[in-house]
This record gives sequence, structure tokens and C-alpha cells, in this order.
Amino acid sequence: MEQKDLKSKNDDLKNEENKNGKDYKDNITEILGSAEWETIWSTSSAKTSSETSKQQYSFFIPLLVILLLLSYIFWGWQMWSSSRQVNNLQKQLNKQKEEIAILYRAALENNLLAINETNKLNQDQGLSGPKNVLKVGPKAVPGQKYVVKQGDNLWSISKEAYGKYDYVELLAHKNKLTLQTVLQPGQVLFIPPV
Repeated sequence: MEQKDLKSKNDDLKNEENKNGKDYKDNITEILGSAEWETIWSTSSAKTSSETSKQQYSFFIPLLVILLLLSYIFWGWQMWSSSRQVNNLQKQLNKQKEEIAILYRAALENNLLAINETNKLNQDQGLSGPKNVLKVGPKAVPGQKYVVKQGDNLWSISKEAYGKYDYVELLAHKNKLTLQTVLQPGQVLFIPPV
């Protein structure tokens, strides 16, 4: 009962303070004495601090969850963006490889045509001497050995054996050569079957 009386007095004093403009603590000290006032003040402030800490924690946890979700979304977006960039770079690289192969094939065909034209002109004019002629001999046949002639290279052998330049790497691999290897006349190559 005493606590109810103290609370009602406390409430009355608050109301009176608002009316008179007097300090709330001074009014309570006058009425109750300092010992009773300290008891009331310490219990009310303890409740306030525990309520405040609960409010802080209740605010902190959702904030932490939101930050974690945002970081996960940002990380996912970065991964997606990076993989997309890698895919685009791979596509560009493949296109450039195809363009280089096409240009190389065209240059090789032009070179072979120029050699053939030069050979025809030399034959028409009756010139003799060393010629850049692909000598007629046994043809390159898949599954057989082939003797390299003057002017042969992996691309011309691929074209002769398979009708395409697409098997240059296969020829090089089976004969333990590189694409830059210069073939020597008389060199024996194996023409692998496809």
C-alpha cells in the first residue's frame, strides 16, 4: 500500500511541478526525505536503463540482418557482373581467333595462287631455273605417309589431303610439329585419318 501511496504522491508532484515550475526532485525531497527519494529514483532509473538497453538491442538486430542481406546482394551482383564480363571477353577472343584464321587462310590461298601464276608465266615464257612450284608427286592421302615437296607447308598439305585447312593442328600434333614449323623437302609426314 505504501508504494501505491508513494506513486500517487509522485504523480501529484509531477503535476504540481508542471503548474508551479518547481524542480521535481526538490519537491519530492522536501516531502519524502532524501532516503525515500533515493529509493524511488534508483528503481525508476534502473527500469529506464533496462528498457533502454532492450530498445537498443531490438533496434540493433534488424539493422544487422539488413546489413547482412545488403552485403549478400552486393556480393551476388559482383559475382554475376564478373562472370558476365568473362563470358563477353571469351566471346570476343573466339571471334578474333576466327577472324585471324580466316585472314591467314586467305593470305595462304593468295600466296599459293601467286606461286601458281608465277609458275604458269615461267612455263609460258620457257624460263628455267628454280621455281616455287609445288612439284607433282604422290598426293597427300589420309592414313598414309607423305613426302614433303618444295613449297609445301601444313596448310597446303591439309588442303590437299582433306580439302580444307581445318586439319592443320591435327597434322602438326600427329607429327610433333608446331604451326610455325617450316617443312623441308624430303621430310616424311604421317597424314592421320579423320
